[in-house]
Amino acid sequence: MHSGKLARFSAFLGLALLILTAAPAAAFTITDVVNAASRIPSGSPGYGIAQGAIFVVTGTGVGPDQFQQATFPLPTSAGLGGVSIKVSVGGTTVDAIMVYVSSTEVAAILPSKTPTGTGTVTVANGSDTATAPITVVASAFGIFTAASGSGPALAFNAAGDGTNSPNGLTQSAQPGQTLIINGTGLGAITSDETQSGVTDVPSASANITVWVGSAQATVVSAARGTCCTGLDPNFKIPQGVAGWDVVTVTIPSGASGCQVSVAVQTGNVVSNVGTISVSSGGGLCVDVSGIDLGALTSLSGKVKFGLIYLTRISTTSAAVSILIDAGAAAFTQVDLGSNTVQVPTQAIYSLFGGSAGNCTVVTSRSSGTTPPTTSPGNPGSPGSPGPIATLLDAGPAINVTSPKGTKQMTKQTGGAYAGTFANASSISLVPGMPPISQGGPPFLDPGTLTADNGGGGADIGPFSVSLTNPSSVTWTNPDQITTVNRAQGLTVTWSGGDPSAWVGIAGTAIQIQGGASVYGSFVCVAPSTAGQFTVPSYVTLSLPPVAANNPAGGTGTLSLSSTIYKFVSIPGVDLTSYFASSSTGKSVAYQ
Repeated sequence: MHSGKLARFSAFLGLALLILTAAPAAAFTITDVVNAASRIPSGSPGYGIAQGAIFVVTGTGVGPDQFQQATFPLPTSAGLGGVSIKVSVGGTTVDAIMVYVSSTEVAAILPSKTPTGTGTVTVANGSDTATAPITVVASAFGIFTAASGSGPALAFNAAGDGTNSPNGLTQSAQPGQTLIINGTGLGAITSDETQSGVTDVPSASANITVWVGSAQATVVSAARGTCCTGLDPNFKIPQGVAGWDVVTVTIPSGASGCQVSVAVQTGNVVSNVGTISVSSGGGLCVDVSGIDLGALTSLSGKVKFGLIYLTRISTTSAAVSILIDAGAAAFTQVDLGSNTVQVPTQAIYSLFGGSAGNCTVVTSRSSGTTPPTTSPGNPGSPGSPGPIATLLDAGPAINVTSPKGTKQMTKQTGGAYAGTFANASSISLVPGMPPISQGGPPFLDPGTLTADNGGGGADIGPFSVSLTNPSSVTWTNPDQITTVNRAQGLTVTWSGGDPSAWVGIAGTAIQIQGGASVYGSFVCVAPSTAGQFTVPSYVTLSLPPVAANNPAGGTGTLSLSSTIYKFVSIPGVDLTSYFASSSTGKSVAYQ
């Protein structure tokens, strides 16, 4: 079974468990001003709107309810759909070049003549106006992706005959092949930016570094360009727009996987991190080579899914140590209709959203308000919402039995199950003295466990299933990592663990900026048998700097986890996934 299919199934299962909420309409307000591709929030290390880049102003009521796209020549002071944007920096005010407008965000090109520095953006929507800060820089690239700044990159595989194919799970690139990455933010140009088809080469293009996985790719070219044959016609940015940049690279020889990370760096400024698919033979991507995932099972019609998740989390911060053993479970029914999903009868797969040897990065900003969930400006159209999952009744509780006794995951509001099996803490107040401990003993030790639902429920009958809680890896160099130099990355080492498990190296940094919090996190994935992983510098540079043990200014963490993913058999349930994970974390500084 190809892991690309398994990835799609895992994503589908996750979608089936989501609960959607809607927020009431709000007045004309601006949430943020960001690069149209990267969506990196203001205050983050990679933030900045480059001269000549396409940017978006997000918020509520910033434009008309009906989406409207500009035509060439693109309008400036005349506005689009009743919306116009002015940018003021260093005493100079320019009219932004309008690209599209909607109620939740408006997009424009920042004229290349705009001075660099801090300033303000003023959006006029009819007679209403609102302002927000902006930082204008010479270069800050963003990669267009399938989601708002994350997920599959808008990239194309270049063939020798001059044709290009969209990079994806079914059309992966090969090591050594040319890859075309689309984005915005290379820097200023001299051509008329209201016109289409410009091909200027910004001066900053000569100084970029492109990362593919953990290696630097050879940059073939970087300039303004036009995207793209085969692009979804519902794409919200018109083809030929002058702020569009195209970076062409050669894929490094060691790259492989269905979710290989890709990022563009200028100096110490790093773009968002997208993913591409790379396989030695091209075509359909294969992520986990050499592992037998079993025979295929076809599912259609009304399908019952099960999920059992057991986890141990241990953290150390200054003199405090905490260990938590917990679990969760859910049973759902999804009507696939006439659609058929093929899944393997056994599975080993990464939980972390990336291929082995690669990293994912997430950045966000919180200022006490909840920004709208939107993704205009990115490829594709919203599509249909997909099948709706109904949570099933498996009884009042799911029992988990280990050599240390029986604990329960009780039914929660909504129908899922959750429980905490152990919650122990230890505090060392005086050096050399025994710590003060509280809480019960650990519960989820390695070995065989049993999960059952007693007499069953209205939808799921009685079951009892044997589960293996694997041995976890041992982090061997935590004491050597107290401060991370963000410009140098870091190396994490470990030993032991289940050979079929995946190891995740995760870091978070939360920086307090007045009344706002800037958040950055990463997860890198490696097989447990690797024994070590070096987190590249472009990943750590994406995190905001924070000092250790300074809650007033922010916090930083680093953790190592191991996870297995398998399917188990429960009568009356078509497919039940079993996850078991164990993680160890500590406080660190990112400087």
